[in-house]
Amino acid sequence: MLILIYGADSFRVRERVAEMRQKFLEKFDPTGMNLSDVVVRVAADANIGEIGQQIRSAPFLALKRMVIVGGLLSIVKKADVDPWRVLLGTLPDDVIVILHETVPSEKVKKLPLFLALDDARDAHSYVLDPLVGAPLRGWLLESAQRLHANLPSACAEYLIARTGGDAWQLHAELMKLASFARGESITREMIDLLCGASYSEDVFGLLDALASDPRSALERLSRERKAGADEFPLFGMLVRQIRLLLAYRLYIDRTGSSQGVTQALGIHSFVAQKLGKQAEKFTAAALLESHARAQQLDRAMKRGLSAGLAVDRLVVDALKRPGLTDR
Repeated sequence: MLILIYGADSFRVRERVAEMRQKFLEKFDPTGMNLSDVVVRVAADANIGEIGQQIRSAPFLALKRMVIVGGLLSIVKKADVDPWRVLLGTLPDDVIVILHETVPSEKVKKLPLFLALDDARDAHSYVLDPLVGAPLRGWLLESAQRLHANLPSACAEYLIARTGGDAWQLHAELMKLASFARGESITREMIDLLCGASYSEDVFGLLDALASDPRSALERLSRERKAGADEFPLFGMLVRQIRLLLAYRLYIDRTGSSQGVTQALGIHSFVAQKLGKQAEKFTAAALLESHARAQQLDRAMKRGLSAGLAVDRLVVDALKRPGLTDR
């Protein structure tokens, strides 16, 4: 069996992989002796001999074997596709292979190895791009149920608005709220008390400062790090915010009005209001350049660049860009 799990929502991709790993251990191999986990960051990691040996190895004292490989789809070039297609296209019945990628689905679907596996036997795909609107609220409510937390739908909407809809931040805040509520219904007051200024708020402030007050931007970034901010989700939320600002700016430039922007972008009205104020400080050209730079850094992270350095480079690049707010 071949399972492809991919999309830009890195939290849900990792969550789905973890769920499948746990189910495999519970059903087939409590010892974990038949479970292999490989991360492909650079071309040298895509060793078909080593990975192929793990795939072809017979299960040891178990009915199934699982091999999880992250990053392979993005690394394999067109010239190297054929042996991988042969290896992965007809897997043994006693082997489960999971290929996972935290890359937007539209990009994954154009990758050579993905295209080569289109007719693979017994293949299943899970597309996990960021959720918005009702699907995001549904995912959050399901997550609350798994934590035995009583989260009313209205409070789910409020929490989404406070975090900007980022799955990493939603999960962290939900864990905090579930522990605090202890089975009682979660309220807006609890969210205000525990969630404080969310990453999303901090990212709004950081980008505002990048546009008008460079020293303040660097001070904000320093405060976040001193407070123990995780660099990986911080980079992800910066990129997401740039993407939202770009989409908002392009929509306004095209239509001349903000009417209908919440439906067009699939965002909460609270988020749209904040985006509207911030988008006035950026030109579409500047945002396009920042977005392109963010994509370069994301690829560099997959090759080993640290998330902290990626954040630094993204911020410095924005500070160096002339005419950021010239309109």
